[in-house]
Amino acid sequence: MGTDSELIAAIDVGSTKVCTILARKSRGGFPEVVSYSVAPSFGVTKGNVVDVNATSQAIRRTMSEIRSDVGVDVKSAYVGITGSHIGYENRVDHFSDIGRQGVVTLDEFAKIPSMVADGLQIPGRSIIHSLPIHYGVDGHNGIKNPVGMHVTGLEVTTHLITADSYFADKLREAVTLSGIELKSMVLEPFASSESILTQTEKDIGSAVVDIGGGT
Repeated sequence: MGTDSELIAAIDVGSTKVCTILARKSRGGFPEVVSYSVAPSFGVTKGNVVDVNATSQAIRRTMSEIRSDVGVDVKSAYVGITGSHIGYENRVDHFSDIGRQGVVTLDEFAKIPSMVADGLQIPGRSIIHSLPIHYGVDGHNGIKNPVGMHVTGLEVTTHLITADSYFADKLREAVTLSGIELKSMVLEPFASSESILTQTEKDIGSAVVDIGGGT
């Protein structure tokens, strides 16, 4: 079955169904599905949680079925979020602290999304993803990977994805009430595109249309 550190759980809380998937990390880099369960959803309308108790019951039902199937007690999970309240915007930030060691390091590069998100406070909004688009160095824009470049600060253009805090909190409450630790929220269409598109398809501008039961 694999150790707890090798297992990953994801929950899709939709308008018509709640689906939970348990997977293990494979040597090839792709998750290998261990078990899954689907339960009817009665607490979600147009992708938004409107009944916390009904939603948590549906989540618990999927967890119970997975436990019966493979004998695993799921403790934590990534949870998909969607709905009409999701917002998108591009923003530009400048970080003068990056590159103080002479060049942009891999560690600094990896921390950029959290640096952007941690520096923001948007009233009534919860940040779901901070996705760097490209970077600017000394007036040169459109750089995809600045690691190893000599800089005196770095300009970052980011695609920011946010959710209405009210609905994000309702989803978090439903997951917590079901006894599951929420590791993080993931925008469902983004998760779909990451699982389907190759890097080449992304580079040429391919799109994935995610059509749910209620949205």
